[in-house]
Amino acid sequence: MNLVDISFKAANWVVLAISLAIGLGFVAVMPARSKTTPRSNAEELGILFCLMTVASPLARQYYFMWLFFPITILMHRAAYDPRPAVRMGTWATLAIAGLLMCLSFPVFPKDLQAYGNNLAATAVIAGTLVWHMLHPPWECETKSLSPPQPKSDMQGNTS
Repeated sequence: MNLVDISFKAANWVVLAISLAIGLGFVAVMPARSKTTPRSNAEELGILFCLMTVASPLARQYYFMWLFFPITILMHRAAYDPRPAVRMGTWATLAIAGLLMCLSFPVFPKDLQAYGNNLAATAVIAGTLVWHMLHPPWECETKSLSPPQPKSDMQGNTS
C-alpha cells in the first residue's frame, strides 16, 4: 500500500536500502561456524524462508505457504525448549502471527491486508527465530556441528 508519494527513483532507493539492511541483518545474526548447531541451522533456514516470502516484488497470498517450515521450527521450540518462559513466549508469538494471518479472511476489511498483515506476521516469525538463534538453550551452546565419527563394522566381529 502506498503511504507516501515519492518518485520512482526514490522508491527504488528505498527498496535498495531496505533490502541491504535486511541482507546485512541476516548475515549479522548468523552464528560463527564454531557455534553452529543443527538447531541454529534450522533457524537460519527458517529465517531465509521468511525473507524469500516477503522479498518478492509482488507477494501473493499463496506465497505465505512457505511459512509452514519456519512455523514448524517455532512449534518445535515451543514444545521442547527446556526453559518454560521461552516455551510460553514462543507459543504467544505463534498465536500473534496466527492472528495476524487470520486477518486475511474475507470477513475482515481488505485494508487490513493492504497494510501488510502477512508481512507483519512474517516479521514476528522471523524475529522469534532470530531470538531463538541468539539465545539457544544452555545444552546447545557447547555443541557444534562436527562430523559424526564413523562406527567401525569390525566392533564385536571376531572374524
